[in-house]
Amino acid sequence: MRIGLFLRHLDEEFQITVFRGIRIRAAARGVNLVCCQGETVKEGEGSGSRPFDLAEKVRFDGLLILSPVIFDMSDSVERIGLKSLLPPIPCVSVGIPLPGVASVGIKIQQSFTAIIEHLVIGHGYRRLLFLGGLREHHDSWIREQVFKDTLHSLQASYPALHGDIEYGDFSESSGMDAIRRLLSGVPYDAIVAANDNMALGAMKFLRLQDDPAWSRCAVTGFDDIPQAVLADPPLTSVHQPLEELGARSLDLLMDLIEGRAVPPLNSILASPVIRESCGCGPSELGTFSSGNPSEWGLAAARMKMDRLQSYEAEQRLRQGSNFGRDLSAVTDLTRLLAHLDSYLINMAVGDFHLLLFEGKEVETQGDRGLLVYERKGGRRVVLPEGGQDIGLEEFFSTRPGFPGRSWDLCLSHLMSGEEDLGLALYSVDDWAQPHLTAATPHVANALRRLRVLAEQEDRNRSLELMVDARTKDLTLANEMLTREVELRTAAEAEVLQISEFERRRFGLDLHDDICQRLAGISMYIRGFQSRKPDDPAAILVEMADLVDETLHLTRRYAHASFPIDLERRGLDRVLRSHCETVAIQNRCICRYSSELPRLDPPLDDSQALNVYRIVQEALHNAVRHSGATVLEVIVDVESELCTIRVADNGRGLDGSAQAKGGLGLRSMEYRASQLGAGFRIESRPGMGTVVRLEIPRRTRA
Repeated sequence: MRIGLFLRHLDEEFQITVFRGIRIRAAARGVNLVCCQGETVKEGEGSGSRPFDLAEKVRFDGLLILSPVIFDMSDSVERIGLKSLLPPIPCVSVGIPLPGVASVGIKIQQSFTAIIEHLVIGHGYRRLLFLGGLREHHDSWIREQVFKDTLHSLQASYPALHGDIEYGDFSESSGMDAIRRLLSGVPYDAIVAANDNMALGAMKFLRLQDDPAWSRCAVTGFDDIPQAVLADPPLTSVHQPLEELGARSLDLLMDLIEGRAVPPLNSILASPVIRESCGCGPSELGTFSSGNPSEWGLAAARMKMDRLQSYEAEQRLRQGSNFGRDLSAVTDLTRLLAHLDSYLINMAVGDFHLLLFEGKEVETQGDRGLLVYERKGGRRVVLPEGGQDIGLEEFFSTRPGFPGRSWDLCLSHLMSGEEDLGLALYSVDDWAQPHLTAATPHVANALRRLRVLAEQEDRNRSLELMVDARTKDLTLANEMLTREVELRTAAEAEVLQISEFERRRFGLDLHDDICQRLAGISMYIRGFQSRKPDDPAAILVEMADLVDETLHLTRRYAHASFPIDLERRGLDRVLRSHCETVAIQNRCICRYSSELPRLDPPLDDSQALNVYRIVQEALHNAVRHSGATVLEVIVDVESELCTIRVADNGRGLDGSAQAKGGLGLRSMEYRASQLGAGFRIESRPGMGTVVRLEIPRRTRA
């Protein structure tokens, strides 16, 4: 059977003593116990709002809840909604009653009233101060009410009786601070503290005062912790049987698990313990004392043991400080675990298990973890490299490793803000509990730092990869830009050459053809002037034919220089007409097949002119240089491309001729680049040539 005890931290006597009583009774009854630390419910805060979420994942058979330290406000439980927090298993509240939950507590009213009456009636004190804990803490509130009620019941008999209230936070330092705030006022006869720690702090501060009225002030406490009997003078207090409280709570929970009916509220009586701090001398003790005649012997033994252990305690504190300092410098998990192993050896910890999570919030944590460190029976267990993936149920069922007998383990959440980084599960002696409680935050902080470092390294690696990729992209872009500049420079030079070539060719055509014809007409006219022809009309007709033919050639050259019909008739009709002209002039076959009318949107004027020039140059080269007799111009319109092919059955080109290229070829390549189109020539000797132009289609705006 597995029982869970939920409390805040095993770093002070109240929680350690209750845990001791539960642990001893659990061992006697053969029950496995897991003490879960770091649990709290604070109204209005997201952190810790579901402290019992782990209970269902561990599969406890029942829960013990140390309510005074789990719930920080007396009435917050009802407002938060306790049933929404607790798992559906038997639960017992230890310390204060919770609605709908079986509870066991210590009844303090009678004993605390006896202490106050002892101060007023037995010693004659009239000015009393109640030094409370946190204002809305349940225990402090109950003790404050007993103080007020007792003074009210005594005021009829003692009219001068007066009581004031001051608050601390249950710590020794807050007791000192409270008295410091009151020093300028009228001294009190007695200080009634809500716990022993504040009482001891008040006593230490009062001993330092020069005013005898303050230094003689009586002080009483509450809880009767071990330090109370060792104080100077020994502290009058209310003894709470905390070990008995723990043992009784486990018995009550076992009754619930086994199906027996239990009363909703179960109480144990506290008892007053009168010592010298209230003003009593040794001869006056006994009426309200603990009734244990060997108390002073026990006190002497405790003082001797305290002296014997003081040096070891200082060593443990130094070891804890060194451990925290060592962990603050680790940069990898291996070093962290090495320092942890050394610290656990020094603290004589036999069993310790470290389970890591993925750093999620507590309420979203999964039911698996990574076991990265394990110590059993005083020896470190060898785990797989990188840790062992394990489910929480298996972890809590198998980690203790004590077959055949019960065990008890303490559990600490390794928290960093809202992140639950993991669990530390261990078994140590009571004297080491505060040290382990103080050490686990060092482990959590180191784990969080390692996680941040790992995340930073991942970001750095990602950034390096991005920089490398970007550098490669920039290098490639620079190379491409350099090549583009070189190509553009070469293209500009070629454009100049092509332009010069076109002007020269146009000039030669004008000189060799039109100018010669015009010269012939001029000579013919001059010859006509020198002689009288037999038939002047025939001569005039012949001259008109020469002029018409010259005019036709001039128009053809003008059209070749700039096809005016392109804007008026459109690219498709102009290409078709040009193919017909090539066929007639060169006595060859020139077929034309086109889907240009399907192109939407159509090519603009600049694009159409470049396409026309490329087709014109391709047909010119095929007729002039390849000896082709059959030519084809085919235009296909596809989903993404407009493809134009000019094919011939001429002699073709070899590789060297294509590589070398002429002005005509470079002119076509240049115009294709202006179109943003793909351009290539497919040719083999004796197999003809295909000039292919692939123009990406535009999308209509």
